[in-house]
Amino acid sequence: MTIGCYEAYEIFTDFSSQWYWLVFALFYSVVINEYFGHLCCGHKLFDIDTRRITYKILVFFNCVDHAWGPPTAMALTHANHHMYADQGRKDSLNPRVHYTTWFLNPIHYLYTIPTEWPDKDKYFETQDRIFHDIIHDSWTQFCEDNSHWLTVIYWALLYVIFPLFLFKVVFLGRMLVGVYSQFGGILAHGKNIGGYRNFDTNDRSYNKLILHYLCLCLIPAMLHNNHHGHAYNFKTGHRVKFFELDLSVYPMRMIRFLLEKKQSYTA
Repeated sequence: MTIGCYEAYEIFTDFSSQWYWLVFALFYSVVINEYFGHLCCGHKLFDIDTRRITYKILVFFNCVDHAWGPPTAMALTHANHHMYADQGRKDSLNPRVHYTTWFLNPIHYLYTIPTEWPDKDKYFETQDRIFHDIIHDSWTQFCEDNSHWLTVIYWALLYVIFPLFLFKVVFLGRMLVGVYSQFGGILAHGKNIGGYRNFDTNDRSYNKLILHYLCLCLIPAMLHNNHHGHAYNFKTGHRVKFFELDLSVYPMRMIRFLLEKKQSYTA
């Protein structure tokens, strides 16, 4: 995060000639975390073929990025947030309760506020059944169990072979998605300036259009009330109103093509 902040500072001081690094870094991190980690592994928008090389590559990048993951954590826990959003400790991502996680607060590494899991055994049994392929995939387990030394090797190789990519894309992207996710989690669950709702959900989720556009319309969950109110659509993303441009649909179609089990479907 610290290195990413420094890289962002350098880019903004010479924005006219380095702006494209922000786009590359954001897209890199969004693909790994939002599209693969969140939408694919957390929501199972389609049946994933864990034998595909593209799945194995994305699992590796998701694990060494240390942002929205690892894949089995998303598969096992993310549904809790949608079931119990804004219901205190029942919600595993409640920003008011789990404040120690804000901006990688170091307290979080010493103490994690526990989540109250209603019907815990039944919940995890259901998640294991829905995401069985991901949770019990040997490559996924290997990458998660060894994510720290895999990260060191990945960074070391990039530092020798392509240091510009390491600093301008990997570190910068990790910082960007960290900041976006924190602001999204905190601001998208409260009625503050610029927030509005399209769906009467049982939570405090609000769309933050300004934040969505600052994310270059690439992170559909920034339209948070839409995200909680209706399922993702491969033609419109989370767009409901005409001004809610959602550019995630194009990379998500490609990811679906590369990861989905071979079967016929209608987009």
